[in-house]
Amino acid sequence: MTTGELTACPYPFPEAPALELAPEYGEFRRASGLARLEMPYGGQAWLATR
Repeated sequence: MTTGELTACPYPFPEAPALELAPEYGEFRRASGLARLEMPYGGQAWLATR
């Protein structure tokens, strides 16, 4: 996903084993640091990473 693309990614992400984070978090950290998410109830939110 690029910063020019504002497509919402479905949230929540699939569960990760034990104490690991879902791989999607790492992808967002490497890509842009800011991602639009589609919440289960239909609303949208922003995920800020660094």
